[in-house]
Amino acid sequence: MKANVARSLAALGVAGVLILGSSAPALAADSDETLGSKLIGAVARTLDDAALASGGALDAEGYLVRLDETVEWTSCGASTYGIGDGLMGSGCSDGTIVTETSLGVAHKTLPLGTQIQIMYNGKVVNATVHDRGPFVSGRDLDLQPAIAWALDFDGVGTVQYRVMA
Repeated sequence: MKANVARSLAALGVAGVLILGSSAPALAADSDETLGSKLIGAVARTLDDAALASGGALDAEGYLVRLDETVEWTSCGASTYGIGDGLMGSGCSDGTIVTETSLGVAHKTLPLGTQIQIMYNGKVVNATVHDRGPFVSGRDLDLQPAIAWALDFDGVGTVQYRVMA
């Protein structure tokens, strides 16, 4: 069994060691089937995290299956800002600037700097609360340009979000 763990770690190389960290000894007690599942799950979650951290969008169905925890989402009205509304290049409440590559959102009450995930149109992205708003009844999130593009979100609609723990 321990040889299987060693072979698996060797196959994954340095990335495997970083991904699994100190859990390798605990994995040695698992069956080959459990070990394989855990290795694949750990690698998939690490790749998901890297894609989301870089501003990419993930397929929501595949991503949600790989999460270890139960995820509770809040549905809300959302809109976009920064494109064609005169706000491109303007400052946000936290001092950042709205650009075409902005990965932020505006929310009325969440603390600035809060990390959230947004799900829409079968995709999930990570975002940071940088600004206050929207100031239109029925809307809780304003999506900056790169978030809207990653989600294929255009204009006004309903999204789901969760605050990252």
